[in-house]
This record gives sequence, C-alpha cells and structure tokens, in this order.
Amino acid sequence: MGRSSGSRSRGSGGSSPSLPRKPKETGTVNSWNVERQFGFISCDGNRSDVFLHAEGFRDVDVRDRVKKNGLKRGERVRFDLKEPDGSRRKLEAKNVELVEDDRSRTDRDERRRSRSRRRRPSDSRPRRR
Repeated sequence: MGRSSGSRSRGSGGSSPSLPRKPKETGTVNSWNVERQFGFISCDGNRSDVFLHAEGFRDVDVRDRVKKNGLKRGERVRFDLKEPDGSRRKLEAKNVELVEDDRSRTDRDERRRSRSRRRRPSDSRPRRR
C-alpha cells in the first residue's frame, strides 16, 4: 500500500510538467515609476508594451530591491504574460525574473564610461609642457 501511494504522488507530480505552459517572454524595461512601483516592458517579439508592477517579481529579495530602488531603463527581464482583466487594457507581466545575459552586461559596462574618458595605456615617453 505504501508503494502504490508513493508512486501515485510521483505520477501526479510527473503529469504537471506535461500540462501546456506558455513560454517565457523576454523584454527590456523602457520606463519605471519608482514612487508608484510600476513600469512598462518592450517585448522582444511583435507585441505591444507590457505592464509590470513590482509585485510581479517571483523572487522576494529581487521584489524588495525593485520596490526600494526601482528598475533602470534597458534592464532585461523574463516573464509570463497575464491577459488584462477588468478595465485594464495592457497585458501584464507575472513571474518576472531579471535576466543577466552577456548583451545587457556589455551594454551596461559601455554606459558606465564614455570612450573618450577611458584610460589609455601609459607611454614611456615623458610629457611635453
């Protein structure tokens, strides 16, 4: 009896991944209101902008950081879409995760310092005055 109930629980847990699941969308934060804790995401696909509230973040630590500091324009996110309900007209982002990919890391590094202000390798020749 113990075996059959154990296999049932495994079987029911194994069936949930086979349920149809919407693929994760990705996009870029294009605006954020720190005071009201919401903003909009430009989707990578051919969709209109998506509404994002700080409560939509999956990770509690990330959610708290976003509530305190907000998001910066250009930050990359991955999310599920929720259809608008009631009087809302925009799709809403849920189960949001910050994405740290090579492209966003490189872009952020480029924005930190302009090319003209980067340090050049020092010459061995003395400077003329």
